Amino acid sequence: MKNRVEKGTRTDADTVRMAVTATSIQFNVEVSDVMGRRRFETLVMARMTAYWLCREVGRMRWARIAGEFGRHHGAIISGVNRVQGLIEIKCNFDRFHCKLKASRRDFDEMVEKYGDTSEARKREELDDALRVV
Repeated sequence: MKNRVEKGTRTDADTVRMAVTATSIQFNVEVSDVMGRRRFETLVMARMTAYWLCREVGRMRWARIAGEFGRHHGAIISGVNRVQGLIEIKCNFDRFHCKLKASRRDFDEMVEKYGDTSEARKREELDDALRVV
């Protein structure tokens, strides 16, 4: 894969950095903890949210996400599926949904500031999925 050098585009590393920063702010954890190996529940949820942002919003491939996080692609798939499941069932996860929405908002703000926005249709679909009943 070629490195993008055009102004207004971002690399996979930039996408991961923005996703991790957005989730670390909203989950009130350190960036190093999101990228690390510790298995506290808050850290795991923040990490899985970062995976989800990279995959669903950043449109990264499984292998690229795994490489950036230093994990096996199966762990990334499992984490994204778990977050997607929490989005779909919605009930009793209001606090998680608030953090997920806020992480998504922070990610979008960073994308607008640093370049390359995702497709409007995809953004609308994800916003509909995150709408709390």
